[in-house]
Amino acid sequence: MQIIMRVMIGLVLSLSGCGEESGNNNIIKIGVSPDYPPFEFKKDGQLSGFDIDLARLIGRELGKEVKFAEMEFNSILASLNNDHIDAGISAITVTDERRKSFDFSDIYHFASLAAIYKKEHPINNKDDLMGKKVACQLGTTMEIWLKNNVTSARIITFDNNNQAIESLKSGYSQSVIIDADQAKSFALNNPELSYQIIAKADDGFVVALKKNSDLTKDINEALKKLIANGEVEKLEEKWLSGSKEPNESSFSKEDILFIGSGMLLSLELMFGGIIIGMVFGVIISVLRAKKIALIVINRFISIIRGTPLILQLSFFFFAFPGITGIKLSIATAGIITFGLNSSAYIAEILRSGIESLPKGQFEAAKTLQIKTIPMWRDIILPQVFRNVLPSLTSELITLLKETALISTIGGMDLMRRAQSVASEQFTYFLPLSVAAIYYYSLVLLIEYIGKKIEGKYAYNK
Repeated sequence: MQIIMRVMIGLVLSLSGCGEESGNNNIIKIGVSPDYPPFEFKKDGQLSGFDIDLARLIGRELGKEVKFAEMEFNSILASLNNDHIDAGISAITVTDERRKSFDFSDIYHFASLAAIYKKEHPINNKDDLMGKKVACQLGTTMEIWLKNNVTSARIITFDNNNQAIESLKSGYSQSVIIDADQAKSFALNNPELSYQIIAKADDGFVVALKKNSDLTKDINEALKKLIANGEVEKLEEKWLSGSKEPNESSFSKEDILFIGSGMLLSLELMFGGIIIGMVFGVIISVLRAKKIALIVINRFISIIRGTPLILQLSFFFFAFPGITGIKLSIATAGIITFGLNSSAYIAEILRSGIESLPKGQFEAAKTLQIKTIPMWRDIILPQVFRNVLPSLTSELITLLKETALISTIGGMDLMRRAQSVASEQFTYFLPLSVAAIYYYSLVLLIEYIGKKIEGKYAYNK
């Protein structure tokens, strides 16, 4: 019980403490999606690229320390709305819809749209895309351009362009639409691919900010100064101009350790989630058995089991702060989501365990005038937990695997770190294989411990 109380107190403290860093006037927190070389990507575990260098220069001009928050591209604008970040820079472009809800800086770079294709199936213009399966990144102007200009194409969207390129290489799609600078980078590192510029972009890349942000004017002034003194041109020469050598970095021990360090967040989410799940699962099961608040309990379980976990996670991280004004950190949002989700399934597991007990035990306890709490604590629940240990072990394993969803809101867990290395290496096989080995090793450990506990409390001992 003391352990549970400490975890709950720690959770409350994390809730009250989250967001303190973004309130520091000397820090500017910038959201990035580091899967878009040469603008933002990971190299040797560190953020690199045109946008990363530009953000640091902007911070220097503003006299602020820049801290980066890594997340999926389609989470950047939502994170701005909820004050998780102060600005976003990830090859972002302006649309009429976006302008209604956000501020944007002046344009710092113009880009063209390009189609990447396999060399044996060239794409020369947008007409060649008609009727084909064309991939792009979700929530980008490339997706909007395809919908408006290539109406007969079957558009396939991915969370990042690395996934889109893999779909092209595997034959799932026939072309990928991205900006020309990134197309050059992908073609350079994938000899079987080539690209063709098929359209000029109507606008360029900007820094995104919250509507009516105090930073908009300051960032525009900083950009004007950086453009005037040639700093932006130097970045273009460094990252975008001329022929570059293919990425020769190889998968290394450091990459394996970098991916493995994501286990800390995965385990934090798993243990935090299972503790909350057990506490609420037991409470729900007892109330259910006593037929208290049945309508509310049944509706809660129905909603949790009837909606996707990724939707629940997005709700607590993106929607909940907008409703309540309480900003949750990535870890806190994850622990709450996984805990509540797990509680619904644990409640069902415990219900089956309770119903498997002879009703005579309840009647005997009542006859002996044993009070409710001692009855459940000393008689009913010990037997229930012994009966459902295999199911609880399976729930813990499921919860561990589900923690990979934290990567969708920027959590640097095993999955997100594997994707980050894949972005640097331009290949998915080794990074994902290493992540799979880490996950499987943890699952084997949980299974081993679970069987040991089951054996200790088995009836035939």
